[in-house]
This record gives sequence, structure tokens and C-alpha cells, in this order.
Amino acid sequence: MPYQLLIVEDDAKIIQALTEELNQAFGDEMDVRDCNFKEALDRVRTLRPDIMILDQHEGVAEDAARPIWDYIWEKHFCPLIVYSAFDFAGYGSIDHPFSHYEAKGAAGSLGRVIEKARGFFEQADGLRTLRYEIDDRIADSLKFVSPLVWREPANVAQRSDLLRRVTRRRLAASFDSPSCLADNVIALEQFIYPPLEPGLLTGDVIKSVDANSSDASAFSLVLTPSCDLQSGGTRHPVSSVLVAHCIGVNDPDILRLFDLNADAKDLPEKLGRRLKSDKLQHMCVIPQLQNVWPAMVANLKKLTLVAREEIALDESVVGGGTPFVRLASLDSPFRESLAWRYTQTTGRPGLPDLDEAVLERDIIAAAKTLMGADRAGN
Repeated sequence: MPYQLLIVEDDAKIIQALTEELNQAFGDEMDVRDCNFKEALDRVRTLRPDIMILDQHEGVAEDAARPIWDYIWEKHFCPLIVYSAFDFAGYGSIDHPFSHYEAKGAAGSLGRVIEKARGFFEQADGLRTLRYEIDDRIADSLKFVSPLVWREPANVAQRSDLLRRVTRRRLAASFDSPSCLADNVIALEQFIYPPLEPGLLTGDVIKSVDANSSDASAFSLVLTPSCDLQSGGTRHPVSSVLVAHCIGVNDPDILRLFDLNADAKDLPEKLGRRLKSDKLQHMCVIPQLQNVWPAMVANLKKLTLVAREEIALDESVVGGGTPFVRLASLDSPFRESLAWRYTQTTGRPGLPDLDEAVLERDIIAAAKTLMGADRAGN
């Protein structure tokens, strides 16, 4: 199926030049359409393009692209090339892997637009595959849900709302079903980044605002139960949040746990083998989130209380002296796993050290007795 590319431009000569270059470069691989600014929103809604080329100004003064830009970023997300004779207007970030600005009229600009469109095939393929999967699952959910909904005694408005609610719930569940999951969960799937919920949750990852993002010690995991963090209505959330500090994967505590030599040349390989299974006592391995935090380990015994108002819930509201910011949330079932592991760490009876030498001796003696009895029986 050819890529759908939409050009939004008010200059017929530019449209003709772009269309000819695109057709020559891609042939049947791309279906090129065009429209003016007034038609753009309707065309985007009906065509649902894979890639767009967007002018900024209608004529020489009016900035006409803002509504289309907003619609693309908020409703129909797709790769977007801003091709304009004016400086970028600045109503949204152009520093994004799905957007690009090219100055119209600059030497070689037309060729660079063509190559950028080619470079966006990867993003377009990813979005297309995801949208096909979502559409398939919506259809599958509706097939099973709609008979149930239409058996309900309800008026038109109630039935429409019920269909939306029940289908949405089944759709969400379908994405977590084994039929949708790959053999192994990749690291990124554990996290919701950026967070969706308006308040803190167990397993939220927070960072010291002023610290380096490559430093594991800058990060902590929220351990306070989610129910104690919720606000609104008659709820009274806790004023302080319990967090577990993170440490680097080569922290002395981890090296001592595995009896590893800090100077060994093969230390990284040994750490990789030991930590990949995430079976450390009182610790939790946190996979890397590229350009957000490094691979690290949360020490469930290295705890601190942080005032709830000192944690900004979103990077966009950092400021005013807030020392911490929430970066991501752990998704289920990883959130529940963290809570259980913390309970196992703290919710166990303290015991004195056993005399392991005596225990070892008794086990050896018992094993020898059993082996002798087996031989006698044979």
C-alpha cells in the first residue's frame, strides 16, 4: 500500500514542484495529494496521511499553519515537514523525531525535503502498523461487546455510553493478553512515560531536579501505597512519601553481594549475567530508559521520606524550588511486584544468625545416612 503524503500549500508552483519531485523519487510507492489551508483539516481527517508537508504562511503575512499543526500533534499524529520561506513560528517543538523544518528557497532545499520524506518511512511504518492493530482490536471487541450492550434495557444515549465504556475496557485488556504480548517483555513496556495519572502512585520514578540524568543516585522509586497518595473528595493523602534510593549497577553493595572484584576486567559481563534475572534480595533492577535514566538498582533498604509537595508531577511544571520531579510510572503488574518485594523486605521476622557450620555438618551426616540406606536397600 503506497504511503499517503499530503502537501498543504497555497502556492501552486511550489505544489507542482514538490509533486513532480516526489513522484519522480517514489513513483507508485507514494500517493501524493495537496490542498490549501482552508481545506487542510477536512483533508487530514478523511485522508489520514502517513506524512505531511506543511507551509506556514498563506501569502506573505498570515500564519495559517497553526490549526493544522495543532491537529497533527493532538489528533492525527504523523511525521510532519514544515517547508516555509519564513523562520519557524515556534508554536511547537521542531526538535522531535517526527518533525523537521526546511527553509523554502534555500539552495538544495527541495531535494532535502524529498530525502526527509524518505527518512520518515520508518516512522510512518511504525504508526501504520500500530493503527492497523488498534483498528483490528476495536473491531474484534465490538463484535463481542455489541450483542451484550444491545440486550441491555437502555435508551439511545445510555447504550452509546455503555458501548464506549465496555468496548474500551475490553480493548485495554486485550493489549495485556498473552495473545498480544511478545515472548519477552522489553524494558520500555514496564514504564508509562510520561505518567498518565494526575497523582503519585507506587512505583513512580522520581529524580532530583538538579542532578545529572546519568547518575543512578539521582533517582528514587515511590514505595508509599497508591491509596495513601490519592487526593480529592474526602481523601487525606499522606504528607510525606516513602522512596527507595537507586544505586549504580556497580555499587559496592552489589559487588559485595556477589563477591565480585571491582577491578576485574570482566566485571561488566559478570554484572550483566547476575543482574539480568532481577532476583536480588531487597533490591530491584530498573532497566534503562534511553536518555531518561541509566540501568540501575533500587535498594529497598535505602529509604527516605520526601515531602509530597516537593515532588513536581510533570517536567513542564518544574520550578519554584521543587527539588524532585516525577518522570515515569511503573505499569502493572510491575507496580504490584515492586510492592510485594518491598513487603518481603520489611515484612519478615528478624532472626539471629544461625551456626551454619553446625547446620552443614548435620546435613552432611543426614545425607550420608540416607545414601547408605539406599545402597543397603538395593
